[in-house]
Amino acid sequence: MKYKVICLGNNIELKESSPALSFLEDNNINYYRVDNDIIEVIYLDKLENYNFKQNRGETILLVNKITNNNIIKIKSLIREKNILIVAGENLTEEEFKNTLFISALKNGEKIKLRMLITIISNESILYKIKSGKYENYAIIGEEDVNNPVGGMILNILNNLLFLNNSKNYIVTIYSKNEFDLQDISYIEDAIKEYIDINCNLTFNQVTKLNYGNIVDYFITGEKLFK
Repeated sequence: MKYKVICLGNNIELKESSPALSFLEDNNINYYRVDNDIIEVIYLDKLENYNFKQNRGETILLVNKITNNNIIKIKSLIREKNILIVAGENLTEEEFKNTLFISALKNGEKIKLRMLITIISNESILYKIKSGKYENYAIIGEEDVNNPVGGMILNILNNLLFLNNSKNYIVTIYSKNEFDLQDISYIEDAIKEYIDINCNLTFNQVTKLNYGNIVDYFITGEKLFK
C-alpha cells in the first residue's frame, strides 16, 4: 500500500531505521521504503497549502497540537475516509473521534516511521480509531536489545497518564527474540502498580529473525466516548 505522511510544522521529526532506502526529492518531500510500502513524507507550514483531495491511498496527518487555529480544517479532514489524524494533544474543548494521540508528538520526540506505519496498519487499532467510539492513545518506544526491560518500564511509566485512564491496555513488542516470562512479569507488575485493578492488560509479542539489535514496542489504550 502507498502511504502519505503529512507533517504540519517543522518541529515534527521522523526517524527511519533504514536511511539508505530513502531518497530526497526536495526540501519538503521525501520518499521512504518501509518493507513493501512506499512512504511519501511531506512537510507543511499550513494545512491550507495542500490539496488533500488529490491524495490516493492512505494519508496520515501528524500534528503536535490541535488548537483553535487549526481545528476547523482538521475536523473537515476527519470526515475523509482515507485520512487519519495522529496528534500529540488536543488543546480545544471538543472531543476528537477518528484520531490517534501519540505521546511522542506531545513530547516533541522523534517518531520512528516504521512503527508509525505498523500501528496504523494494525486492523484492531485502526478499527477502534475509525469506529468513532473511542479516544485512542499510544506510547511508542525503542530499547537496546541487550537491556530493554528497564528502559521500557521507565518510558511507559513516565507517559502512562497519557493513556487517559483507559480500561484496556495492550503492550505490543517487536524483537528478534521473544521475551521470557520473567521479563514480561517485570513489565506487567510495574504497569499494574499504576492502573486500576479492574483494567485489562494484554501483551503481544512479534518476533522477526532480521530485527537486529533494537526492541520496538508500543502500548495502546482507549476510552469510550460518553
